[in-house]
Amino acid sequence: MAGSLYAAWWGFANGISTPIWAFVVSTATFIVILALEHLMPAVRGWSLFRDRQSFNDIGHGILIGGISRPVALPITVGLVGLVVAVDDQARARGPWPHSWPMAAQVALGLLLWSLANYWTHRWFHRVERLWWFHALHHDPTRMQLLKGNRIHIGEDFLRYVVILAPLLVLGASPRVVLWIAMWNNVEGTLAHSNVDMRFPGVLHWVLPTPQNHRVHHAGDRQLQDSNFAGITPVWDQLFGTYRHPDRNPVIEFGLGGGETVPDGFVAQLAFPFRARPEQAVQQVRA
Repeated sequence: MAGSLYAAWWGFANGISTPIWAFVVSTATFIVILALEHLMPAVRGWSLFRDRQSFNDIGHGILIGGISRPVALPITVGLVGLVVAVDDQARARGPWPHSWPMAAQVALGLLLWSLANYWTHRWFHRVERLWWFHALHHDPTRMQLLKGNRIHIGEDFLRYVVILAPLLVLGASPRVVLWIAMWNNVEGTLAHSNVDMRFPGVLHWVLPTPQNHRVHHAGDRQLQDSNFAGITPVWDQLFGTYRHPDRNPVIEFGLGGGETVPDGFVAQLAFPFRARPEQAVQQVRA
């Protein structure tokens, strides 16, 4: 993760086109993690090449990157009434601490982003209609790096608007938003990957370790309703939803109870819009 973020900083600092360099770093990061999955897998056999849902996962990722987020950004800007500048010198309206060093601004942005992400993620577990969208992400019974983008385009759009809006209202610069996106891209891929990463138990309390997120993907529904936050586990600890991976071993992944979402790509997209509530993949969360 440090290598990816350093590579991104180097390219931006040397004037390389931001969109092009962000794509290059993201692609290189994906290739490295893919190689690590084969060199040091957490579970042998859990590979995207052996997963029949991999093409669907790629399709969902394309919809997110090509439609959801490019559309969500201008809509969010319009909703909050802000004009996002294209260079670092511009100053959006709002109380954002632009005088802070960029690293401090990014740290603040990550903290606020993770707080908004915590609550939106929790709502997608609690509200029945929202859960229908989110079930797609919890359906896999095997973890590998493509699962990070196995998100319904409707969920991604709603969450992106809700999470991004507070940062724009506060006046965060486009550069801060870019760094948050780069961080989430790397951290999200690592969190869902099948790489054998081991940490002392104490670090699970302070870092967004893959083990923390695997608890969230457990087939046990009580464990699914925990460890909502990415970036930092502090919000789960503060709001009482944290489950330490050493104390909550994961036996299986998936929705649990033998439940699944449809196998077909189009059926997966249509699944949340089914009219009959009794066809929901799970009961409404408490």
